[in-house]
Amino acid sequence: MEENSQIRILHIHNIRWWNATSNYAFNLIVALKELGFEQFVISGKENPINERLSLENIPFDPILPDKDIHYIPLYLRNFDIKNYDIIITYWGRDQQLFNFKKNSDQKLFRVRIDAREPRKNKAALRLNKKTDLIIFPSQIELNKFKEITNIKKNLAVLEGTFPRKTKTIKQKKIAKLKILNIARTSKVKGHKYLLEALSLLKKEKIPFETKFIGNICQIPVETLEEMSEKLGILPNVSFLGYVESIEPFLNWANLGIVSSIGSEVFSRALYEYFSYYLPVVATDVGIIPEVYSRVDFGALIGKKNPEEIANGIKTVWKNYITYSENIRDFYESNLTFSVFKRNVALKLFNKKSR
Repeated sequence: MEENSQIRILHIHNIRWWNATSNYAFNLIVALKELGFEQFVISGKENPINERLSLENIPFDPILPDKDIHYIPLYLRNFDIKNYDIIITYWGRDQQLFNFKKNSDQKLFRVRIDAREPRKNKAALRLNKKTDLIIFPSQIELNKFKEITNIKKNLAVLEGTFPRKTKTIKQKKIAKLKILNIARTSKVKGHKYLLEALSLLKKEKIPFETKFIGNICQIPVETLEEMSEKLGILPNVSFLGYVESIEPFLNWANLGIVSSIGSEVFSRALYEYFSYYLPVVATDVGIIPEVYSRVDFGALIGKKNPEEIANGIKTVWKNYITYSENIRDFYESNLTFSVFKRNVALKLFNKKSR
């Protein structure tokens, strides 16, 4: 810890909303703080990470605009970047750092939530070549990145975390399904197919209540309510939009759903469900099949398939205790914050944390 305090880390974090990348970045910054590193964060104006950094007493400067990517190197010209031993970036816009000429003893780390890397993006490719470590949250994205860029060295997998803030409520017998869906209202999140699946449950007279939480994006709440009314399930569902804290909803639920038809390269919702030992019905997209190969969390289903979603829910309902215990063991061994912090020390610095 004491030797870590001599190492100064600069984070470039220019992300507009609290998404999977922001969540991953914040947990990494907090882990580095607890490991004793001195840190400073350059963030964007009105970046939701700013409030959380303040609560953790981590110094930051919200100087970066959201859209003007050319502003990043301009700002860094006036910033004493040479005083930092390690620079960590998180987002495509930060690729402008390829203009930065580091000292021989400085290190540049990149956190890549997904492997997308346009072959014609010369800035990104030049940045890759001078990066000392590129970090991915899953093996599948690391493998994709290898194929896209033909880069084989200085790559690491650092699995994410969702620290549980309250005790879990043990549920032994489920008389009624309490289904939770955490997702922004984008088409890629598959709300349409989940609503149709819920209508199938209603036709079978299976008792359920479903809460949808997440930022309102492409699909307005009114549209989702109209769809629910046509399907005859409006009394069984509620669309709550963004909520300040998801923990009360995780404690309320007894089943989590990921109905996405794409994305999920780092499925934050999946980890959120796991932290409260909730069995999950999830589509086979993104990182999810890789996670399922390591833990039988409930039901892995095809995308755009209401029948499979409904059948998955019924399967999980019948075997709730088994899946919940599977997830408990997996979470405690792999996804707690203490495990994440230990892996940060090992993967980034080849050290064991106490």
